[in-house]
Formats: sequence, structure tokens, C-alpha cells
Amino acid sequence: MTAALVPSSLQGAMWQDEDSDMDSDDDSGKAPQITSYKQLTKKSKELDTMLFPLLQRSIKGTKNALLNKCNAKFSQGMYLLNEHFLISKSKRKTDAFASLRALKFDGDVQKYQVEAITAITEVYDAKCTIEDLIMSQVMISFEGINKQIQHEIAADLDQGSENINIHDAIARYMSHVASVSASNNMLQLPANLVQNKSKKSQVCSRCRKARPHTRASNASPLAT
Repeated sequence: MTAALVPSSLQGAMWQDEDSDMDSDDDSGKAPQITSYKQLTKKSKELDTMLFPLLQRSIKGTKNALLNKCNAKFSQGMYLLNEHFLISKSKRKTDAFASLRALKFDGDVQKYQVEAITAITEVYDAKCTIEDLIMSQVMISFEGINKQIQHEIAADLDQGSENINIHDAIARYMSHVASVSASNNMLQLPANLVQNKSKKSQVCSRCRKARPHTRASNASPLAT
């Protein structure tokens, strides 16, 4: 496969398939700390290859095409699928907060308990933080007003809310809004000029009367 079509996340030292010095599985009962593919035992690598066809048969539809970029490894396939489902972390977090806001008790205690626990569990599973909540609310405040700023906020959230300086981020958003607003104002004619221009176009240059003319008013003054 062309190198340009192989995801960068499947390249590099982490996925180098070299012979491991680990000849057998660790029997200490503790999970080994694996940070690269070459640390797997020979037995584990064989199992990894054997499980890949099962994964291919299990994944249907368009997502199956992602598995064509794997080197027949179950581990790589699962890694790519995980990346695909987390392609927009901000959307999952925003949806989790939306589910919480949508909670409403209608008198059915069993129904409410299930819906509440489901919504709250998703907030934890999506690893939402207080910074995520703040930025999600900022994003909602631009709903129907400025899609560009919403895209910027989503991009910041996808990079990780722990890396966001909220003060600097909001200052940057406002700077972009101000710049765009200034450009739009420069391109727009003042309303009174547009109105006057519209009125002038409705006045006849010959008789100075408002259009439309009658047939008599179109006649030349010399003809009478």
C-alpha cells in the first residue's frame, strides 16, 4: 500500500514488528506495560494476526474500508476504529451535555431514573470536564449567529480542554468576530444612500415624475 494512504498513527516506532525478547507471557499476574508492538510476545502476535479476519467479518458497511489500511493486525484495526469514533470528541461531549439539559421529570419515576443515569453515565464516559462544560455553553451562545466561531471552539475542544486557556480563547474568538464585522461594515453602503439611490431610480429623467408613466406623460412637451 502507498505510504501516503497509511494513517500516520500506524507508522513509527510503536508499530515496528521486530522479534521480541519476551519469549513467554508474564505469569506474575500483573498486566505487562506494553508501549510498542515489538514488546508483544510471539504468541501474542500470532493471536493478533488470527483475530484480524474475525474483525473484518464483524465490521460491516463503510467502516470496513478502514480495515484495509491495517497490516492484517487485529490491534491496528481496533486502534483505527477507535480513532474513527473519536474523530470529533467535542460532539460527543456537547451531545452529553445536551442530554442532561433535556432531562425532564414527567411523573414516571422508573423512566426518569433510567434516563437520568444514562445521561449522567455518558458525561463520565465522554470524560467531560468543567472546561468542556464552559466551552460548550460558549459554543451554544453562537448558535445561528456565527458558525465560524463554533467551528473554532469545536477544534479547540478536540485538541483537549486541558490545553485551553479560556481567557485567551474567548479573546481570540472576539478578535475574529470584530475583524469580520469591521470588514462587513466597510463593504456595506449606508442605509440612507441605498434608499436615496432606490428613489432616484424611480423618477423619470425627462419629466421628473415618479414612474410608471401614463401614455400622455411620455409624450414630448413640444408636441403640445
